[in-house]
Amino acid sequence: MKDNYFIQLYNSIKYEYLKNNPLFCLYNSNIDINPHQVEAFLFGINSLNNGGAILADEVGLGKTIEASLIMKYYYLSNRKNILLIIPSSLRKQWQIELEEKFKLEAKIVEGYNFDDVIKGDNNEGIIICSYQFAALYAEKLKNIAWDLVIFDEAHKLRNVHKSNVKLAKKIYFLTNKIPKIMLTATPIQNTLYDIFGLVQFIDEKIFYSKKSFSKKFLNDGNYIELKNSLKQIIKRTLRKDVKDRIHFSSRTCITVDFAFTPKEAILYQMINNYLKREITFAIPTSNKTLMTMVIRKLTASSSYAVAETFQVLKNRLILLKESTAVSSVNEGLDYFLNFIDEDDNLTEDDNGDNTYELFDREKVNEFIQNEINEIDKIITSAESITTNSKGTALIEAVDIAFRNQKKQGIDEKVVIFTESIRTQKYIVELLMENGYNDEIMIFNGSNNDRRTKEIYRAWRVKNYGNTMYSRSIEIKNAIVDYFKHESKILVVTDAGSEGLNLQFCNTVINYDLPWNPQKIEQRIGRCHRYGQQNDVSVINLLNTENVADKRVYEILSEKLSLFNGMFGASDEAIGLLESGESFEKRVLDIYQKCSTVGEFNKEFNKLGKEFEKKRNKGFKDLKELFTFWDDNKKSKIYTDLNNKLYKYNECLTYTSNSKLDSNSPIKNKNYLINIKGNDLEFFTKGYICIGAILNKGQLVKPVLICKDEKNKFIVKEETIIDTLSKAEIIQEVGESLISLTELNIIKEESLKSFMLEYYKENNELLNYEKSKIENWKVLKKDYLVHYFEEIDKEIEVLKSSFRDSKDFKEKLKISKEMKDKESEKTTMTLNYHKDIELIDNEANKMVKDFESNLQIEPVCQIICEIRYITEE
Repeated sequence: MKDNYFIQLYNSIKYEYLKNNPLFCLYNSNIDINPHQVEAFLFGINSLNNGGAILADEVGLGKTIEASLIMKYYYLSNRKNILLIIPSSLRKQWQIELEEKFKLEAKIVEGYNFDDVIKGDNNEGIIICSYQFAALYAEKLKNIAWDLVIFDEAHKLRNVHKSNVKLAKKIYFLTNKIPKIMLTATPIQNTLYDIFGLVQFIDEKIFYSKKSFSKKFLNDGNYIELKNSLKQIIKRTLRKDVKDRIHFSSRTCITVDFAFTPKEAILYQMINNYLKREITFAIPTSNKTLMTMVIRKLTASSSYAVAETFQVLKNRLILLKESTAVSSVNEGLDYFLNFIDEDDNLTEDDNGDNTYELFDREKVNEFIQNEINEIDKIITSAESITTNSKGTALIEAVDIAFRNQKKQGIDEKVVIFTESIRTQKYIVELLMENGYNDEIMIFNGSNNDRRTKEIYRAWRVKNYGNTMYSRSIEIKNAIVDYFKHESKILVVTDAGSEGLNLQFCNTVINYDLPWNPQKIEQRIGRCHRYGQQNDVSVINLLNTENVADKRVYEILSEKLSLFNGMFGASDEAIGLLESGESFEKRVLDIYQKCSTVGEFNKEFNKLGKEFEKKRNKGFKDLKELFTFWDDNKKSKIYTDLNNKLYKYNECLTYTSNSKLDSNSPIKNKNYLINIKGNDLEFFTKGYICIGAILNKGQLVKPVLICKDEKNKFIVKEETIIDTLSKAEIIQEVGESLISLTELNIIKEESLKSFMLEYYKENNELLNYEKSKIENWKVLKKDYLVHYFEEIDKEIEVLKSSFRDSKDFKEKLKISKEMKDKESEKTTMTLNYHKDIELIDNEANKMVKDFESNLQIEPVCQIICEIRYITEE
């Protein structure tokens, strides 16, 4: 039976109220949500009133989804100024996912479009920028009233407490006092100071100062108190925690070995000799480390990439020979910088290239010509190689992949990764020569080739009339759709692979292997992700004659567990790396300084021992800082959460289906009704009111309340709904049926009931903030006492020096220093109680300010007044 007018009216109000609930975001997004993600989402929302949270789920568990849900909630709550600060290489991927999965439009801001994006007519919305950009434009960005800041890969900020880390300090300045969510799979990477640095961004009151933190937690080892301090700030879920709820396929590793041909071995040695030159005019000193790294990677890619790369270097040298200064020749640098993330430190500490100061111009040109001659030989050698041994290994790898897939009865599909667009072209040509003509696709970010354009046009026709996104997203969708249904091989670059979800393919081939473990994990994660039904094979091509390549592979495979197991680079590897970039530079350093097998083995053994040292018992204790519940309690949390989600969904569906029709002919707001067959707990006459409690015009609670003739209040929703379902309208009344006095009493009771719920919900929030402020107060007072102790120690040292000194002038100098210190101590003593009082007053003000922020001024608005009588 259709609900009557009163129930429909109440459901209309309740539906709007339910839409304000954070859980509404779950039913307004194009993605499956897992319980741990909902838990983290709600944790993040609740934490924002206290400064924010660190969401530290292990890799692959959906921190992006958790943060996107928080952004969605803020956006729907009309808090739309959101700043998303992330590594530059992830900007497009975030933009795509926000648009595709959450229907949120985000703009990427860079230097050239800053004024258009930030100061345009529409200043509201999600702005995406890199860490480097945020630091560079901190002063301008600070002028915007941001509602929320999200950091991805937030461990980049962990060193904010160090005096020489300018980037983190500028971003701290920019985002201070703004609610923030920090995303990182590695909240601790090297020391306990990492977590101190991250928590400082959330709220500096928690640990106060580095010195206080060090004394309390590093020196005293008070991990229990530290864990309690982190409980309200960090939410971390490991893959093993959810393996019973989420299907994880395993990953297995296959290596296809190859050895250089004599020509390739000669070419490799020529490049190695060139890169170890003390002076290379083609490579600027300011970018030498990173450019050398790029060249070494391309050397392992293909002879075709080598020839192209060294031709760029040769062209630079030719221009340099005709130039008057090194700085005037920048042509060709972009070629190398395309391989480097914007967030890498592109410049190095050096004194510049002072070769010009040591020799006259004629001599310098002679050096440059010698370098050109050396590079010419490298280019000639590279161009003389027609068959790459690695290419032969690739054909074998593809054959192995397809044979394995055929045995398993699954689709024959492989994704081949390379870092070079030139090598990508070579791979396609090689595969075509070996019979894979119409089964190959490429994806590299530009996608201007004829075949991609044809696939895109066909996809547009197939999806005519569907909701379309930006052209870049549509091209990506077209490529993925074609690969899934028509093609067998997808050859992609790392830049082109961003945002690709390929869980329908179970084989990844690393044609060339990055030294950055995070990049390798991102590659494998294109296929080994949520929704993958088959075990994933990772096929790597390994040069068995290159001891350095073999040792790097051993570390990636054995120490960091990248290629085997269910979870890949899981929590077991936490802390072993300072960062992917630092690992790359460490490996490069080994390549550059070692020449013999013995030297390589010594350095890689040293690196392996460093990793093992970090796997000690103490480090495991640190990881347990983020384990707040045992399995039984975690299970109960998920059960309660599932029940909550079920009830919310049920209520949302019911109220949505039972809302008041906007075309309802009933217009009067006051009614006299008869209730048949009353067997309820209130008396035969009274009032029922339907309305809403508003705060600053926003609906915060629907009102459904009954007051009977004996002044008894009923607020239980089910009871009143059941009563109204039996209602029969006797009369529609124009004027109010309830006296003003009676109506005010009903409103006061409704507000009283609401405020009790409100303060109960926010009591934990308030107590947590009070505990933080109390802790801050204690630490600040301890700091004063500690300062007294330090001055006393300094005075004792000076007294000892005074006694030991035999030099009269030195004694006079020490005596003056002692008097200054004594004077400083006297001043501090006189001001001590005043300083203590100031600290107490500041703490009290903090509490009052926070309480003031929690204060609301709700009003009760009655929409429908019902006077009822009951009929036995």
